[in-house]
Amino acid sequence: MKFIINKDDFLKHITIAQRAISQRSPLEILEAIKITAANERIRLVSTDTELTIISECPCTVVEDGTCCFSNKLLSDIVRKVPSGDISFTSNGDDVEIKAKFSKFELKSMPHDDYPEIDTHYSLDKSVKLTMKELNKIIKKTLFSTSQDQARPTLCGVYFKFEDGVLSAASLDGYRISSLKFNVDVKENSSFIVPYRTLAEIQKMLDDTDDIVEITYARDKAVFKIDRALLYTRLIEGDFFNYEEVFASEDYTTVEINRMDLINAIERVSLIGFEDRISLIVMDFKDNNLNIAASNEIGSATDDIMVEKTGDDIKIGFNGRYVLEGLKAMSADKLTLKLSESIRPMKIYEGEEYRYLVLPVKMQA
Repeated sequence: MKFIINKDDFLKHITIAQRAISQRSPLEILEAIKITAANERIRLVSTDTELTIISECPCTVVEDGTCCFSNKLLSDIVRKVPSGDISFTSNGDDVEIKAKFSKFELKSMPHDDYPEIDTHYSLDKSVKLTMKELNKIIKKTLFSTSQDQARPTLCGVYFKFEDGVLSAASLDGYRISSLKFNVDVKENSSFIVPYRTLAEIQKMLDDTDDIVEITYARDKAVFKIDRALLYTRLIEGDFFNYEEVFASEDYTTVEINRMDLINAIERVSLIGFEDRISLIVMDFKDNNLNIAASNEIGSATDDIMVEKTGDDIKIGFNGRYVLEGLKAMSADKLTLKLSESIRPMKIYEGEEYRYLVLPVKMQA
């Protein structure tokens, strides 16, 4: 096998393909990228058996062939060689990589040991989103997925398409993120995408209107992003009915500046964020919000002017959870809705995004 390729193009597609490689792979061969050269392009494949990425790049193919090569070594070499064209030659288990005055003579890994990748999924449904839309979904929901494998349906983001509206949601038992906006999708359907899949997809997205095509069935999906295909399993099962939680009655409504709230929480949390649960107490009285934190080191308070209607309320939260939700938003003004100190707080960013966080018991 021999091909000649531009360094920057090669590195770009290596970087895409290597996202499927697990850092804790039990098989050495799964730490490799499989490279196939044919039809004036190379095809790079990586997998951890649950997530597979295939990336194709045009190049000059001198001789067709296939080889497997250490992902880390390949990316390190290509990153360090001079700009311009790279010549990659494989003969048996011998590999030669040349770029200007640099030459590497190395050993490849046996490509016959690489697992067969099933890319012939029987997929009967398809949706299209822009990169910007998918990026927004991931940014606003991925952080609140659960890591508890005993509750697998919560270990990913729920996508629901219904009557031209996309709803995306995630929850971990302490908070819920929910996003909803109109899309040009006619068919009604739903699926749950694993956390890791979306975390890797996010690294491949730009904030543009370029199209991402998602084809899927009950337990599998393929994301087509530019010249890359990402094959993933889907999480099977019914997602939690989070709409019931948001539908609960509220007695207090607060209009507040988002950055004022972020800054105040960050200030009082300076004395407490080394703890696993960083307790903050939010005391809403008239048009003032007092935020307080304390521990054995000391205490801190901060006040913010707000616009409140309804009952006064004092309530405690894990400050990290509140901050993570606020930082997933971008609007200047937010609406907070509360009922009592043992019930969740709901944070609304306009009509599109909602974030719910459960309270924690306040110290006596």
